[in-house]
Amino acid sequence: MQAENDIINKTYETKILFSFLVSVMLLSLTTSCGKDEEEQNSEQGASVAPIIVTVDANGNADGGHRFVIIDETSFYIDDIKYTATKGDLIVSGYNNAFFKGEAKIISQLNYVGREMHVKAIESDAFWGCIGLTSVTIPSSVTRIGTSAFQNCTSLTSVTIPSSITRIGSQAFSYCTSLTEIVVTNENPTYDSRNNCNAIIETATNTLIAGCNNTTIPNNVTSIGNYAFSGRSGLTSITIPESVTTIGTNAFGDCIGLTSVTIPSSVTRILMSAFQKCTSLTTVTIGKNVTSIGERAFYDADISTIISLIEEPFAISGLYGGREFSEYTFRYATLYVPHGTIDKYRATKGWKDFANIVEGNPSDVQ
Repeated sequence: MQAENDIINKTYETKILFSFLVSVMLLSLTTSCGKDEEEQNSEQGASVAPIIVTVDANGNADGGHRFVIIDETSFYIDDIKYTATKGDLIVSGYNNAFFKGEAKIISQLNYVGREMHVKAIESDAFWGCIGLTSVTIPSSVTRIGTSAFQNCTSLTSVTIPSSITRIGSQAFSYCTSLTEIVVTNENPTYDSRNNCNAIIETATNTLIAGCNNTTIPNNVTSIGNYAFSGRSGLTSITIPESVTTIGTNAFGDCIGLTSVTIPSSVTRILMSAFQKCTSLTTVTIGKNVTSIGERAFYDADISTIISLIEEPFAISGLYGGREFSEYTFRYATLYVPHGTIDKYRATKGWKDFANIVEGNPSDVQ
């Protein structure tokens, strides 16, 4: 019976190998990418040598790599999942049972004489991969999809090669241990200016992903949506006077953040910008802020708010969208500029604060 099972298993593996080979041959007919493009990308500033894996018709990979076929278009190499599409490969997942450590993404697969290049890291590819500690992205990759590395709680470092021209929303959100992000020089779309430990979209000066120890450069004009979300190790941050907008959930779930000062350059704080910052106790709001989004400071038991706004605008308040938690409205002290207390007490939302004081904390100590 065991011999019969072995024969059945071997036959099945042969069929899968054959099906995969046929699929690769058909997909390769549609490819427009050749070796010249891969070499060009490498010359434009790849941080590491490309990893090229050769697999023979029997499914044996060179260089000690582990090659396992999943179905007619997908396979694992070293427990990273790749899927063939339109003559190229995308990183589409990982082996949840076995993968851990550094993700060394290959740049090219040679399969029975056919070349296939890895072009993208698909959306959600490494989502929730708690064993991932670092990632090496080859210069063949041009796109990182939405939430590609979201919730990779052990991920500490990422290097973005010069070939990357698109990074999806929340690609690195809730990576709680992230301490180093570097964009390789000559990248035309993103940069890490001034060794800031962040990804900045160059054309818009928008910081789209930061670390627990990011220093925001003083020419950044916007902190993007989810830029620091889930950075539990972030305990303090200086927002420079160049910033005008703080995006949706930009600092959401930064549970180590204890205080924040919104500079006078900021005009908009979008929804949930500091939501669930559970250690946040003190907030200073710059004088030129004209809108605060729903739940911007919700689920944060803030005890001190220093508002420098001289003409308060309506907010939803205690009985609406609750920009601040109920605790804050009831128990925090709201400090307002001299001569404006009557305006605050007459303005929707602000009047819901139980404790409003003119001046600043040092005036009443």
